[in-house]
Amino acid sequence: MGDAAHSIHPIAGQGWNLGLRDVKTLIKLLREHKEEGLEIGAKIFCKKYNDLCYYDAYRLFQITDKLNWIFKRDQSHYKFIKNMGFKSINKNKTLKEKIVEFAMGV
Repeated sequence: MGDAAHSIHPIAGQGWNLGLRDVKTLIKLLREHKEEGLEIGAKIFCKKYNDLCYYDAYRLFQITDKLNWIFKRDQSHYKFIKNMGFKSINKNKTLKEKIVEFAMGV
């Protein structure tokens, strides 16, 4: 459902992660508006929710789009770049953790 809601390539299940982050954002915003006594269905609520989710989704869309483009390439120089990239990531635990955390929205 997350992939469809965000029109994102289903690479690595990122639509699911975005969907979960959307729900987390919605819950946070609902709590804030309830505490302030603001109307939940108001246009300002919907705009704020959209603004909060848009950048997150757009940024992840751009990354997955570029990764998908690279993985579709069969030329030897792209294969070399992919292999070097994966080797570098696998050797660097901190970098690997940062990538995972970013993808999960942590």
